[in-house]
Amino acid sequence: MISGYLITGLMLQESSRGSFTYSGFYLRRARRLLPALLLVSVVTLLLGWWLMLPDAFEELGGSVAAAMVFVSNFFFLLQDSYVA
Repeated sequence: MISGYLITGLMLQESSRGSFTYSGFYLRRARRLLPALLLVSVVTLLLGWWLMLPDAFEELGGSVAAAMVFVSNFFFLLQDSYVA
């Protein structure tokens, strides 16, 4: 809730100055979030490869792939244990 408030505030400030663009907004957002997403995904896959059995590691790979394209909620919805 707080992040939505802050993001909206920034968007309104830029809009009032006439400098707001959706492409700029999403580019800044990607620059901030993608490095962390990549790092966490790589570390998770490395640890999973080392610690998990093959079937579980295969599921982890699907989960990471879904996260990389921002559809993880849909991926987990299709799994048997989404609400477990």
